[in-house]
Amino acid sequence: MEIVLHDVTKYEAKRTILSWLLETKMLHEFQKVSYVDKKTRQVLLEGIVRFEGIVCSCCKKLWSLSGFEAHSGTSQRRACASIFNNKGESLLDLQVQAWELLDSKVNPKENVKAAPSDENDDACGVCGDGGRLICCDHCPSTYHLSCLLLKELPEGEWFCPSCRCAICGGSEYNADGSSFNEMTVLLCDQCEREYHVSCLYSRGMAKMTSCPDDSWFCGDHCDKIFQGLRKLVGISNNIGEGLSWTLLRSGEDDLPSANSMNREQMAEHRSKLAVALGVMQECFLPMVDPRTKIDLVTHILYNRGKAEVNRLNFRGFYTVVLEKDDEVISVASIRIHGGLLAEMPLIGTRFHHRRQGMCRRLVRAIEGLLQRLGIRSFVLPAVPELLHTWKNAFGFQEMAPTQRLELVKLSVVSFPGVTLLQKPLQTPRWSCRCCCLHHSGGRRYPRCVAFCLSGMIIYLPLTSPRYR
Repeated sequence: MEIVLHDVTKYEAKRTILSWLLETKMLHEFQKVSYVDKKTRQVLLEGIVRFEGIVCSCCKKLWSLSGFEAHSGTSQRRACASIFNNKGESLLDLQVQAWELLDSKVNPKENVKAAPSDENDDACGVCGDGGRLICCDHCPSTYHLSCLLLKELPEGEWFCPSCRCAICGGSEYNADGSSFNEMTVLLCDQCEREYHVSCLYSRGMAKMTSCPDDSWFCGDHCDKIFQGLRKLVGISNNIGEGLSWTLLRSGEDDLPSANSMNREQMAEHRSKLAVALGVMQECFLPMVDPRTKIDLVTHILYNRGKAEVNRLNFRGFYTVVLEKDDEVISVASIRIHGGLLAEMPLIGTRFHHRRQGMCRRLVRAIEGLLQRLGIRSFVLPAVPELLHTWKNAFGFQEMAPTQRLELVKLSVVSFPGVTLLQKPLQTPRWSCRCCCLHHSGGRRYPRCVAFCLSGMIIYLPLTSPRYR
């Protein structure tokens, strides 16, 4: 979904880490900066800070941060750690200070809770609209009967699809959090669906004595998707014509063991995420949830998941940015629900870069990523003004009611007044071979199957739930 803002004069300046430091008052325009060789402590280059970049003192040319570093004659690719202001502070130090200041303002520590007067949500978990709703007897989520393709209210207790086991569909579970048994429910950290331990045992999972302390996945495909995405976070991917895309993700809710970035990488990552939020806020009118009063764009971009209402759980989201010369041009938010599908509720391009194919390049890069990960379908909500464009220029199609019903189990983000579209993805051809043979009763059987997916070898045990 993309909404064009009409007042664009204030959005003409470039959106870069440098301009963000100026906006946060960590740097000031016309302030003197120096590029310093960290080994020799020698000043290699000096310049003056402007919103558009750094004006070199020797050649009077305007450079981006990376361009200014290259102009100094070094190839370290550590511009922010090597450029210092006249107070002796590096841009890296200023990035950390700016993020800490921003974090204290936009990152409330409490969970997103329903209003105390009514424990149930007042917006449908499928379409996001209000009206006459059916309430789940386990969580605060609510739904229109028509969105669930139901003609009348179910008798007795009713549990929404998100509160049911993804294998058996049952809603019974072990309510004693201090004990672990076969009715305990485990949540997959990638597809975010719930599974009875007993159902997992029936699919060949090894016996367990307690809930996992770290990340847990319902199968090898979700594991591979999760690991593949985490390895891509923060990596710049060149796509020609000076353009590159980068996968970003806020780690504010992650366990310490799940974060392998050093201080410099974290500062760069968080700064770029803040710049991406600025781009999104240019492209979208404010979207505030009427019940909780949270800003939906911010919560999606920072993948916040501490919500009692399932439709406000955004923990699995990643942000994809398209850049050129350090400038963030387009931004998209994606979430992958296992191998079944990926959703992209938000995508925006800065006004003066529109009608230049930038959105198409970003979507093409995202589709390539999804195909390499073996995702079968791509879903997005389209506003009426862009419905024709998504269909004819990008190949998306409207979803049938039965297809939309399947999305209820996955908590796909939707907004009132939009149309859900989907596009089948042609994943690369699988080539398989038997491996890891083991002996039983004098015969040999394959223990697992290896798949080659665009150069990425994936080993899946035949006992995986996907193949039973």
